Amino acid sequence: DGHLVLSADLLGLQPEDVDIHLRGNTLTIKGEYKSEDTEGDENVYYRERRYGKFHRSLKLPVEVEAEAIEAKFEDGVLEVTMPKVPKVEETQAKRIEIKAKA
Repeated sequence: DGHLVLSADLLGLQPEDVDIHLRGNTLTIKGEYKSEDTEGDENVYYRERRYGKFHRSLKLPVEVEAEAIEAKFEDGVLEVTMPKVPKVEETQAKRIEIKAKA
């Protein structure tokens, strides 16, 4: 209904860890995971590390209004709303009569 909506699960990231760019009809999302979780007691330790960069580029099926794109990030989910550029109505062919001088 006039918008494209992209939703991406980016658990463990913060908004400042993500970049979104639009070039032509290609939307690119880049980010970097930098986290380390440690659990344990005095004899047992568990450590999980997630590091790494990622990027995804998506060719949009229609032209969007770049200045009106909105992005929000909540609970690890990025949502990008992009308004479509309104289609220009094609004019119907119409025969124009030539009037003779009286």
